[in-house]
Amino acid sequence: MQNIFLKVLSMGTDACWIILAVMFLRMVFYKAPKWIICFLWILAGLRLICPFNIESQACLIPRQAVFSSGVDSGIIKDINGNTSPGQDSKIPSIIGNGQAAGISGSSKDKGNVTGGRFNVPVVKDHIEDSKSGITSVLTIIWAAGMAFLLLYLAGSYIYMKKKLSFATHLYGNIWECENTGTPFIFGIARPGIYIPYHMDKKQLSYVLAHEYAHLKRKDHILKAAAFIILSVYWFHPLVWAAYILLCRDIEFACDEKAVLSMDAQERKDYLLALLNCSTRRNVGIYPLAFGGIRIKERVVHVKKLKKPSFILTFIALFAGIVISAGFLTSPKGQKAEGNVPENTGTKGVSPEEKTVLAGYYVAKAGNDDKAFLRPDLVLDTDKKTFSFSYDVLSSYLSVGTYTEEDNELKLTTDDGKFYYTFRKGSENNLYFLADKSSSVKLTDEKFGIEITDDMVFEPSDKKSGVYDDFEVLETRQADVDLNEMTGADGAILYYVDTEKIIFGGYFGLFVYDKASGKIEKSLDLGYIGCNYTQGDNYCTISASTDGSKVYMKPLKKNKLYVYDVLSGTLQLKVYKGRIREDASLDLFYTEGHQAKYYDGKTEITCRLHESNGLIGGCQYFEYKGKEPEDEKEIIYYPLFGQ
Repeated sequence: MQNIFLKVLSMGTDACWIILAVMFLRMVFYKAPKWIICFLWILAGLRLICPFNIESQACLIPRQAVFSSGVDSGIIKDINGNTSPGQDSKIPSIIGNGQAAGISGSSKDKGNVTGGRFNVPVVKDHIEDSKSGITSVLTIIWAAGMAFLLLYLAGSYIYMKKKLSFATHLYGNIWECENTGTPFIFGIARPGIYIPYHMDKKQLSYVLAHEYAHLKRKDHILKAAAFIILSVYWFHPLVWAAYILLCRDIEFACDEKAVLSMDAQERKDYLLALLNCSTRRNVGIYPLAFGGIRIKERVVHVKKLKKPSFILTFIALFAGIVISAGFLTSPKGQKAEGNVPENTGTKGVSPEEKTVLAGYYVAKAGNDDKAFLRPDLVLDTDKKTFSFSYDVLSSYLSVGTYTEEDNELKLTTDDGKFYYTFRKGSENNLYFLADKSSSVKLTDEKFGIEITDDMVFEPSDKKSGVYDDFEVLETRQADVDLNEMTGADGAILYYVDTEKIIFGGYFGLFVYDKASGKIEKSLDLGYIGCNYTQGDNYCTISASTDGSKVYMKPLKKNKLYVYDVLSGTLQLKVYKGRIREDASLDLFYTEGHQAKYYDGKTEITCRLHESNGLIGGCQYFEYKGKEPEDEKEIIYYPLFGQ
């Protein structure tokens, strides 16, 4: 649903230009036939419902105005659209000296409780997580507003249908009804004209001329479609303005169609009928009913109405053609001429279409082709889908569809926010075109390789699993409030043996030493995005069978964090699999809150327990064989030294 909302935002932003253009032309060609203006409003509606962009050299929209991310006025936008001034990183600075993450404080008091706090996560979500939260709230508000308007439309239709069930058929598609004070059209597939009882026959002829003009122009369908579009874009002020102006122009166009063939006296009688029918009009009951605009405007319009000249009509139509070509399309990028470096091997390549291979493409990182984390591109040539990964610190998932045009791959994300372009080269290589792509600025330059213009992406044999290359990250020790709750999942047991217990939750990862009864090491999971135990951002955490390593794999990210328990170091690797399905990792088995191990002779069960559900109340107890039935036989050991 969030992707749909973001797509609607993008489409609404693009449509602003054509709406403003139609408003401008409406003022300039105020003497032109109103059916031309209605035609232009239809073009604006098409722009609002078109889910994809059509590129054109004739586009009048400035390239910089296209809804996308990038670097603008010194503000860096990352893949999530977050901004930060200059070159400052969005990620908080790493706390600590890079040594093994332990409990802060003096060595003598290490691991003790001080002032109700245990300096072992200040759990802070990334900026991108807060952005995602805001987007979720806005999506709910948008969906609620849209549902309200659509339910209002459906409810008013049912109400009016029930109200008109007692109408008397006059002839054709004309019905008389005592429950209406003014003529109107009701229905979509089989529309009918409903008029009050005992209407003057002379006025009836003029009323029917106007209503039949609506039906011939299919205005009942046009207004229904316009209201549905309005329901989707109810938050957009320009769409509201366009809807109101469309309703006015529909009435003006029908008046024109009805009276152009009338003489002066017939026009007076038409206006008199118009005035008589304008009383007690209540359009709010049924939003698809026609009318509802100030009668004075229509009277003045009819009085001043003259048959438009051929030149004026032609100019107005020509302006409509310019509008359709200029604002229904998106700016087409300049072809990359003269930008092919000599070492790419693409100079002098024939213009014939090159074949794109399915699979993985990995970026060449300068002279160091074995850099720890090269950007990669995954293509599915059958479904025309892609996955593009270049920023390990971003939770945004760059997936979508692509098209091939002029030896170029044009990638667009599913939510329509970002686009990327690659040029096909020799040896099945792809070359990134920065001037035709959204910004690929890294969240933090220390964690990744920045993509440059014409960077080469080579086909790779790697399909999934762990790459041999990795980067050692600085560790951040956990800082947790012992008076906070452990959350819905509580404390989770990852590993246990005769010497240590590895456990944690959203509040951090901890290594407990049984001999000293203290936390020996800790790791803040928040700053690496592994502090989620549920939802779309869920992170799978498991330890190796010997307890020497802890693996952390975010669900929607192609990366794996490996925490070395002995050295206290943290490694980041590219990983495209699922750790619990990877037999090569040899993981320790737990049941969430309990696990079994051998002390060399017998099997021992270790279980975690929380007193009052508080982090500070985390405890463990162990037993051999069958679990003690008497609570008094159980000895609890506090994990946080209290």
